[in-house]
Amino acid sequence: MHPRLAILLLLASATVSSAQTPATVVSDVGPGAAATATASHLSVEVHGGWAGFLDDATVDHVVLGGAVRWRPVPRLTIGPEVTWMAGPDTDRDLFVVGAVTWDLRSPGAVGSVVPYLVAAGGLMAHASGYGRGTWGSEGAVSGGAGVRIPLGRRGYVAPDVRVGWEPHLRITVAGGWAF
Repeated sequence: MHPRLAILLLLASATVSSAQTPATVVSDVGPGAAATATASHLSVEVHGGWAGFLDDATVDHVVLGGAVRWRPVPRLTIGPEVTWMAGPDTDRDLFVVGAVTWDLRSPGAVGSVVPYLVAAGGLMAHASGYGRGTWGSEGAVSGGAGVRIPLGRRGYVAPDVRVGWEPHLRITVAGGWAF
């Protein structure tokens, strides 16, 4: 998939999702106590980290990317992710996937840490060679787990670990902002 098309898909998803309004979530924070927090329907993330592709030895890659997440119900998010990986020499990978996260507990009060599961599927494009290089593409899937750590009312940090196909291990940290 051409990088411009990936950016267009990301922007289109953000435009459609931005029409949503925040929902109110009520959750228990202690025995007999309830707190109300605003759960946003749209968030934007940037992420970075490391990925290792399995070969005779692990092939290290730097990971950079972004995502838009829409929350149709309190514990579920869906949305596109675009991830760029740079390996040794001219080894480059572009992942354009749809991702789903499921919070293992309700978002709850402001300040609560939320563990989640993540699954993604889509397309991986791989390039190697100088200049224009040789591009090839194939399906891509990954799954894993992470935690969303709030930074104030709207910001958060979310480290996660995923395994996927092409066989790789990915460890990233995302910074996000909920609208």
